[in-house]
Amino acid sequence: CFFDTPGLMLKRGGYPYRTDVTVRVESAWSSIELYDLLIVLFDVHRHLTA
Repeated sequence: CFFDTPGLMLKRGGYPYRTDVTVRVESAWSSIELYDLLIVLFDVHRHLTA
């Protein structure tokens, strides 16, 4: 089973782009017990090149 959480992004100041980010994060963490393996990917390219 694959669970994708698109749109979990923060602005430069650390605030979310969208107001529903909290709901998305809570939804993702509430389903964590369904999986045998958890992979978290961070795209840090924009932070390293800024």
